[in-house]
Amino acid sequence: MDRLPTTPAPASHQQAHAPICFRTDADGRITIPRNWIHTFDLSAENFESIYLQTKHAFARLVALTKPPILNWNHERGFAGSGDNRLLIRPDSHASLAGRVQTCDCCSSPGRIEFRNPHGQEFLQICAPQTVPPSEWAHYIKTLIESPEEDEAVHLALDQFPAVPDTATLLSLHPYSLATFLQLLAENDAAIEVTLANCESTHRRRIQIETIELSDDAIGVYSELASFQLGLRAARSLHCDARSAKRPILYIAGPDDAQLLAIEPATDHYSEAVFSQTLGKLST
Repeated sequence: MDRLPTTPAPASHQQAHAPICFRTDADGRITIPRNWIHTFDLSAENFESIYLQTKHAFARLVALTKPPILNWNHERGFAGSGDNRLLIRPDSHASLAGRVQTCDCCSSPGRIEFRNPHGQEFLQICAPQTVPPSEWAHYIKTLIESPEEDEAVHLALDQFPAVPDTATLLSLHPYSLATFLQLLAENDAAIEVTLANCESTHRRRIQIETIELSDDAIGVYSELASFQLGLRAARSLHCDARSAKRPILYIAGPDDAQLLAIEPATDHYSEAVFSQTLGKLST
């Protein structure tokens, strides 16, 4: 799990749980029934907050958030949170696996990995370090005892999301993204970042506090959310300016695959700074 700023543990009102033993595979993963909605519902019942991460081969988006409550849109074949920050398209061949082990980098007691039929992780629920290991283990045990999901719901996308035709190619090198984000940070403008893959779409507001840049990658961090992007995969920048107040900047990878989408946060100041800064860089 990638790092986010950590918070001190609150006063504990822990429940006592008996020791639990799990059957794992060779990699330490615990098989969990494919019951997507129940997995999120149960996290909301047990935890005040979770780390929610979505990813693809070239980027990841992480947020410390209240566990989302997902509702099915049966007609369109997806489940979404009420605030529209998370949308998932479950595939009947995807798998869920839990881990009950302390993370070396963030001290989390465990996580749940969502993997597509190719074995690639695209979504993760991770427990904050403030959650006692016994409570996380009890959560995993309850999930194991849950029934499988109705197989009627299984609609992942056939192709990786692409940059939309409404976006115009910009005459900017992809590495200009770092300059653009730095200017937004210096002017205290907030952004909305969206990461989409075949199975999910995840959107978060980020008030930029720290930017880490290397030859290979950029990392952008705030108190509650962060994203990392592999810059070597970025091929071009595109802008959908159909809304003058809320242009959307797309970072495109090979074959115009949509690596990330960035737009201004929904306040007038951020909208103005975002549009003006992008306009100056593009001229």
